[in-house]
Amino acid sequence: MQNRLSGSDEGMTRMTDNNLPEASATYESQRKPDDAIMEIKEAIRINPKDVLAYCCRGNAYAGKGDYDRAIADYSQAIKIDPKLAIAYNNRGLTYNYMGQYDKAIADCNKAIKLNPELAIAYNNRGLAYNNKGEYVKAIEDCTKAIDLDPNNAASYTNRGRAYYSGGAYDQAIVDYNKAIELDPKFALAYSNRGMHYDRRGEYDKALADYNKAIELAPEFAEAYYNRGLAYDNKSDYDRAISDYAHAIKIDPKLAIAYNNRGHAYYLEGAYDEAIADYSKAIKLDIKIANAYGGRGNAYVGKGDYDRAIADYSQAIKIDPKLAIAYTNRGNAYNEIGQYDKALADYNKAIELDPNDATAYNNRGLAHSDKGEYDKAIIDYDKAIGLDPKLAEWYLNRGLAHSDKGEYGKAIIDYNKAIELDPKLARAYNNRGSAHCDEGEYGKAIADTNKAIELEPKSPSAYTNRGNAYNEIGEYDKALADYNKAIELDPNFALAYTNRGMNYYRKGEYDKAIADYDKAIALNPKHAVAYLARGNVYSYKSDYDKAIADYSKAIELHPKYEMAYYNRGTAYQNKGDKSKAASDFRKAKDLGL
Repeated sequence: MQNRLSGSDEGMTRMTDNNLPEASATYESQRKPDDAIMEIKEAIRINPKDVLAYCCRGNAYAGKGDYDRAIADYSQAIKIDPKLAIAYNNRGLTYNYMGQYDKAIADCNKAIKLNPELAIAYNNRGLAYNNKGEYVKAIEDCTKAIDLDPNNAASYTNRGRAYYSGGAYDQAIVDYNKAIELDPKFALAYSNRGMHYDRRGEYDKALADYNKAIELAPEFAEAYYNRGLAYDNKSDYDRAISDYAHAIKIDPKLAIAYNNRGHAYYLEGAYDEAIADYSKAIKLDIKIANAYGGRGNAYVGKGDYDRAIADYSQAIKIDPKLAIAYTNRGNAYNEIGQYDKALADYNKAIELDPNDATAYNNRGLAHSDKGEYDKAIIDYDKAIGLDPKLAEWYLNRGLAHSDKGEYGKAIIDYNKAIELDPKLARAYNNRGSAHCDEGEYGKAIADTNKAIELEPKSPSAYTNRGNAYNEIGEYDKALADYNKAIELDPNFALAYTNRGMNYYRKGEYDKAIADYDKAIALNPKHAVAYLARGNVYSYKSDYDKAIADYSKAIELHPKYEMAYYNRGTAYQNKGDKSKAASDFRKAKDLGL
């Protein structure tokens, strides 16, 4: 979750108006703020009614971020001379810095009333309107400033910002170009134009503009920040992190720089570093919903779903219309098996953003996890309709078809996924599994070979190739693949289950039971493992243990027809014909 920092020319104006001598325009700008403040303090001591001194000291305080003292000085200047337009203008601009936009507008109104020709007052009022999201008014005010002072690059830059914020991107770039034409050393215009290029995906042009802005203003935090975003968008996370760090060094209170550096760390898999940065962003700005959402993502990366859910909930509390927070919280609920809560969150995300293909896809995953494959397929259809070029949607729909036993349809979807992304290892792996289920073992082995070539550390691909070898009686090759899968992921329950089946076929029943025990310990909801262990107990004539395992498989998967059939056989072997007949009927009703 990223935020873009939009720059504006909000430096204290050095303009004079009719009430101030022109020489005052550069008084404090030629000194460091602290030096200027000390010298002006002495000037005020000598002449407590020197309005110029109060205005200049206000500018110096504002320049160092001491806005309360700046406001106090401008207010004192206004008290001495209530008709001093520039003092209202500068106080308004300081309110703008403080996020008090209505006060800023009120002061700019007063400045304009006192001096209708004061272009900078229109410009600064435009900034306040832009910050309030009133882009039409912002554009009108900046246009008025340009009419009064056509050679002021700042007004073009600020109007460009308003156009950009309002979505009029082509008009924005025209204004940025004009600002640069008027002032080729205007760093802010380059930075803002870079944002335009960045949004259009023209990252090299964006980087060139950010580089120029930084060359012109080496302490320009926003330019480093925005260049970091461009590197982020190019997946150059190390450079992005470096730029965010530089922005933070210049402005340690820049919360969104911590937020976006956290995002870059997250994408690199450095979850602890990401959490630290998101936490810092939250400390600086407790209302930054994206930081809670980003930290939630990092907690998910660490498998800490409870903390993730807490963070997503806080993001939603701050911004109840943040659809992505509902989607991500739904993902976390899905991971811990709370499918109904997940579905509720996906429903809310879709309500907020009916064109969010990801929310439909993820809701489909929740339906699949609940065994509601028809509902899942409907959701995948919707995701594909919204974004037909994303291989992931076809892959997931293929899995739903496979789970329904519709292997031909599944293979069609996997083919499409591979067409869209020829390097998607999971698509080959899943197609191989579907070929295996259809009895086309040669194709299954070819597909899983390709999956392993693309992703050599995929335990699932080795497991599926092992399954195909098992089916054609090449048990040693199958065993080697299952062993490799377990070596790659010692917690992969399915590999133990399938290795157990391999041992079962080879007549090594105790080894088979040991593997099924391990699979169940790793995944107590793994119905197939209970069924398979029940088969071994049944073969060993231990029918009570077999029935207990079949019953557990049915509890986990109430429509598991093979579990009913095998339990019926165990009852029959025990001589309980009534229970056997009931289970056989149930298996038949389910389609066996």
